[in-house]
Amino acid sequence: MDWTPERIDKFIELLSEGRGLEYVADYFGVSYTAAKQAKYFHNVKKLKPGKKNVQLKEAKALDKRDLASRIRVLKGEELRKEAPVFGFSDKQLKQWFDEVEGVDWLCKDVFRIELQSYQLKMVKLMLSRKHCCFVLGRQSGKDFCIACFVLWLAVVNPNQRILLVSAAQRQSDLLFNRIMKFIASSNELFDSVQKSNMEVIQFTNGSEIYSLPSTSYIRGFTEVTFVFLNEVAHGITKDTLQAVEPMLAIKHGALVMMSSPLGTSGILWEAYNNPIYAKLKLPSSVNKFISREWLEEQKRTMPSIAYDCEINANFSQAIDSFFKLETIESVSGEYSLRQTCNEEPGKKYFAGIDWGRIQDSSVVTIVSEDEDELLKIESIIEMQKVPFKQQEERIKQLHSDWDFENIVSEYAGPSINSCENLDRAGLPVEFFMPTLDSKAEAYNYLLRKMENNEITISLHDKLQYELRVFKFEINAQGKMRLHHQQGGSDDFVDSLCYAVWAARESRSFSFDEGVY
Repeated sequence: MDWTPERIDKFIELLSEGRGLEYVADYFGVSYTAAKQAKYFHNVKKLKPGKKNVQLKEAKALDKRDLASRIRVLKGEELRKEAPVFGFSDKQLKQWFDEVEGVDWLCKDVFRIELQSYQLKMVKLMLSRKHCCFVLGRQSGKDFCIACFVLWLAVVNPNQRILLVSAAQRQSDLLFNRIMKFIASSNELFDSVQKSNMEVIQFTNGSEIYSLPSTSYIRGFTEVTFVFLNEVAHGITKDTLQAVEPMLAIKHGALVMMSSPLGTSGILWEAYNNPIYAKLKLPSSVNKFISREWLEEQKRTMPSIAYDCEINANFSQAIDSFFKLETIESVSGEYSLRQTCNEEPGKKYFAGIDWGRIQDSSVVTIVSEDEDELLKIESIIEMQKVPFKQQEERIKQLHSDWDFENIVSEYAGPSINSCENLDRAGLPVEFFMPTLDSKAEAYNYLLRKMENNEITISLHDKLQYELRVFKFEINAQGKMRLHHQQGGSDDFVDSLCYAVWAARESRSFSFDEGVY
């Protein structure tokens, strides 16, 4: 715009009245940056300080533009000194006072969004019950709903102390960042914040929102009004629950658990079966913004166990067979395993090694991959009561015969030295450290290959038996533990898993997308 002498005079007048640059920008209909530049280029200054200016400065201090302070005035908790012009009318703000409808109105007025019916049901339960348990599929919009609700709590209701607790600080930060983005989307909401960092947001009405990791060391908070435990089934333990429950005593605060489910154990399962908790269990498909194509893609790429938990929001049995019988049978075929390599055009070969102690068996499984990326077990070598040095020589000979693209070898205990010897000998060895997480990741990859009919498995007696009795268990921390049945072994199935892992599409493949 053109800064005429008349406009410059008005600019000076507004500054001399104690108005800030934001007010000036609003008055002239320009951006804050444009007003700041005009002040600099036209050398706009306030009039000399005087008694009138002091009075106007005091009036400016009373011109509270932030939502939190305005709501205190409307509720009669603070006296209004003057009636400035705001972006939201008093009538709009009063609509926010109503409980469930108030949350909905705030979302419409401030964020220009409309909560879905199931999200409003979540809000209603959180406002009417002191204990809530929400079991929802991934991408169902629970974090979005919680962020809106938490902001409504903090801005419309003064002196709230709200804790957001997740199994890891990173998870808490994701929810916290969503809340901060909402705040940044509104000038009035932004002005309601008195102080903020990555641990706490403090509002002008005394409300506070804290972002915390799940640990028993979060003790020390008092007069807490709401605690939100996020992704409860994925790492939050009873120690954390026992740490936060006493914090709610003074204010008679509320506890909200939310997560996609895992097994029938742990605090999420216990809460879901506890009558004091209001419960809501919904699949990912409840979110109208989730496409059928996305759901079909997840079903195609995720193992059935993971899909049932993560997408359908169903609790899985705590102990069960990992491989379904029909899945094993669908990929099993009667054919002879090879004793030597007969190279076939277009095929690549991979190996998996499960090392055994002297009294146990070491097993090497060799799989091929054809041009269509279909896998097939070509050979299974069992070495019983053979010294490690001899096993190493046998594996070197196998590599000489088959020319493996990659070898995945168990790297633990007495096998560590042999793995390193093979590596020093120039073999393409990838070390596999068998932790709960790494085994769950690799076994879920094998299961996905089987469920998609992307592998052919021989009717090898020992392998078929181990596949049928292989178990999974969900522990109290939400981790999957994979193991053979009592008195059995998992040498052959482990070796198969490592071989398939060696042939994975990407050597850095990860299930961060949602599979355990």
